[in-house]
Amino acid sequence: MPFRVYVEVNRSGNHELKFNWEKQRTRRIPSEFADGLSLADKDLLFDFQIGLTEFKNLSPSTLYITNCALQEKDAKKVFERLLQIGVITDGGEGVNTKAIGRNFVNQLAMIPKCLQKRTVCLLFEWEEELARSVFNFCHSEHPS
Repeated sequence: MPFRVYVEVNRSGNHELKFNWEKQRTRRIPSEFADGLSLADKDLLFDFQIGLTEFKNLSPSTLYITNCALQEKDAKKVFERLLQIGVITDGGEGVNTKAIGRNFVNQLAMIPKCLQKRTVCLLFEWEEELARSVFNFCHSEHPS
């Protein structure tokens, strides 16, 4: 059976066939990245962060380990951009998901949209984890 390559073509207003580069570009990334973070990814995130000296601080390595960037240099660029936007506070100590605005896709244009979705899922998951750890810490010091 011959190998078949399917190319998506759209008809423009004057009925010419045009190749859809955007759809083709996003299909290069495996579909396993498209659904956000799985339970295994969340466990990997938590296990990696526990091994760091500063448990609460996100780092470029965190983005790389959780497949939010395909290369370490991309992870560093994404991390710096997240710091610049204000999504990650100085030093990576906290996460401010309220800083994710409508231009977020354009601000992280160096990675594909499916990895941007994973990054947003990671940020929300980590913000939730930090809130849980602060809550547990406060209640462990003052038992009622």
